[in-house]
Amino acid sequence: MFDSQAETETFGGSPEPAFSDVDLRARVMIPGTNKIDLPNFLAATAKIMFDQLDQAGLAPTEQCVDLLMETCSCCSGTAASHLVEDAVAAAASEKLLLPMRCSASFVAECVEWKRQFMMDNVLKDTCCAYDDVVTLGDAQGRCANPKHKRTALGKDKGGMRCMPCSVPGPSSKTTGMSAGTSCKSFSKANSQFVANRTSMQRQDGDATSVKTFAATLKIAKRLPQLKWMIWENVESMGKATDPTSNLSQCLARFRAEGFHVDYHVLKSSDFWLPQHRVRIYFMIIPNNIFEQGILDDDTFFENWHRAIDEMKFPALDLDSFIMDESDPPVQAELARRVAEFQNKCAAETANADALQDDAGSEQSQPKWIKCHMDISESLGLHWPVPVPVELATNQWFKLCTRREQEVIVFAHFNGASFVDSSQNASRPRAMFNDGSPTIMPNQAVWSFEAGRFLIGRDCLALQGFPWSRLPLISSYSEKELQDLAGNMFSTTCYMAALIAMLSAWKKREETSDLEGTDVLKNLRTFSDE
Repeated sequence: MFDSQAETETFGGSPEPAFSDVDLRARVMIPGTNKIDLPNFLAATAKIMFDQLDQAGLAPTEQCVDLLMETCSCCSGTAASHLVEDAVAAAASEKLLLPMRCSASFVAECVEWKRQFMMDNVLKDTCCAYDDVVTLGDAQGRCANPKHKRTALGKDKGGMRCMPCSVPGPSSKTTGMSAGTSCKSFSKANSQFVANRTSMQRQDGDATSVKTFAATLKIAKRLPQLKWMIWENVESMGKATDPTSNLSQCLARFRAEGFHVDYHVLKSSDFWLPQHRVRIYFMIIPNNIFEQGILDDDTFFENWHRAIDEMKFPALDLDSFIMDESDPPVQAELARRVAEFQNKCAAETANADALQDDAGSEQSQPKWIKCHMDISESLGLHWPVPVPVELATNQWFKLCTRREQEVIVFAHFNGASFVDSSQNASRPRAMFNDGSPTIMPNQAVWSFEAGRFLIGRDCLALQGFPWSRLPLISSYSEKELQDLAGNMFSTTCYMAALIAMLSAWKKREETSDLEGTDVLKNLRTFSDE
């Protein structure tokens, strides 16, 4: 395992890139503005990453041209991995003159509207969309793509009847897989986190993370032409040195089922994106790939780690990604909130008056009032806290509940850049001083720089997802778009892991000699641990 940033808390603290910052930033920006060219962001960053590897002498060779021929994804929600794969294939064809083709064979997603989002905006008509990764793992999945009603002669009546798509199996030509299976049981945000720290060892059948992991592994084993798999999950899976941890158990399971595996901890802020998101990316290769001499098992993972680090680039400014107040989607969301507020105004006003009248009665007070009183005292303020003028006149702020307003005010007095007002004000992870917090579903992230809440489209952009080029994006609410953003890969991190794999995909006689390099000195393999 290689984790060059695990002990580093500095935001965007990656080494200076070999290329000029100014030149590379210009390649992803709209000319004459401070905004990224979001529709073309993935294409631009893919080309830049290939340039970074080329300068380091790590450019991919023709041996990798068939790796993206047919790919699948499990529990992706947005199919973002397939957009990344398309951009990488196009960049390889242009920059390296490698004739790389790319297509998606199937996805598996249990949430119906998320499947619809993928079919509406990302996937081609030929791609199967299975309705549940767990049932698909048991070879019982159903393709929910309405355009896949295949017909055949009926034996009994001699007519035509609908035939379901067959589940992926021995005849599948899928070469690669991406998976972002449930992190619920592994996440520190889960109230049962402590109890769940050994859920993999216990094979907890009620843990969604355990069930979706096991199902994805079953699917991978049924794909005879599978050459690689990239799996992403939260960094709170535990330590590889602890044999009972969820991380150790997952690694052991991969190896027991016939795979080589290694992992790298990636921070979104090391790959262009101004977001505090840290995730583990696992590189998984079937044993037969090494046994057949297709890859050199002595150097593949070393080269993969090295290539990832060569593609690091400091985070861009937040303002480059989020929309301006005057942009139509922002105005539309503000108007929606105004209407919602007006519908609830009478009830909320009555509730606020009751709380004020009963402020001295501990039995009638919500728990947050006592918490806020304590915080006010620690800040040297009287409760109710005074509201700064810039907030008191802000229309977005006026629409907040009283509790949310006070959370935002506390963050203001603490000098925070962001605050998640859905969190308890006393929770350390509620406030951030630089870069946005980790984008998650059901957040209410207030940006002091923007003077408003981030909306779903902002959150997608902070994941590097090109929402503005999608044809039916307006069919989905900002709440749904934030849910998608909170559950997806950071696109540039997945891109780095993927391109690094292409770079490392070489037979023994063509691999680079890394002996004596700093990478090997810092590399900590599982055997060392």
